[in-house]
Amino acid sequence: MTFMYGQTNGLTGKGFGTMDGAPRDVATPPALLDAAIIKTSDIQAGTASPCGRTILSGKIDMKKALDKAEDGGLPDVGTNGRIKLVAHVINPKGSGPFTCAIDTSADGNNFATIPVTVNVPANAAPGGKPIDYSLEAQLPQGTKCSGGADGQSCIVKCTNALSSGGCMAFTQMQGLFNDPAPAGSGPSPGSETERITENPVTRDSNLFDDARSKLSPKDLQALTPPAKGKRRALIQMRR
Repeated sequence: MTFMYGQTNGLTGKGFGTMDGAPRDVATPPALLDAAIIKTSDIQAGTASPCGRTILSGKIDMKKALDKAEDGGLPDVGTNGRIKLVAHVINPKGSGPFTCAIDTSADGNNFATIPVTVNVPANAAPGGKPIDYSLEAQLPQGTKCSGGADGQSCIVKCTNALSSGGCMAFTQMQGLFNDPAPAGSGPSPGSETERITENPVTRDSNLFDDARSKLSPKDLQALTPPAKGKRRALIQMRR
């Protein structure tokens, strides 16, 4: 997942661990080096947090990720409870279906599954061409977020059967964040967070190229889509 749209405040949140400048228009490393890998075995071994790890930075520190997200302003969920996410898929490893969960305390310890209303297709990014897909989940009626600096924030986590996915923070505090436009009218010009898929690929290119040259066989395996037959088996197992 790369970003989330705010419903009334016009803000755009980024996935935990994502870095500005990471290539988003190719299907091989150095792309994916900042993509979250969320495996139960990694979490149990302590090499990943509940929000996973990235090849470039390792274990995702959820508190630091939440603090960073709050510094830029969190996207909000409106009264309809719709969580509108975007999954930037660059190869079949990012195919759906995804399952989503929220942690109302925003500390990563109490994720509860929520309904997914718009999912990523099972054969996403055919031909290895990067594509943005809508991914929407529904906040159950009566849910109260209690985390973050405002005491009204949650973390949403979405994953597929191939360990792809990610976490994002959002708030139930509706209205504006440093933006004079009326609520519901969208952000004023220049106030919306830059979409990560539109970031220049050349930014910090040396960092990502250097990381690519040091990939271990295990890291390469984590970034490589499985064969079609194995992918179908994993998806069926997840169901």
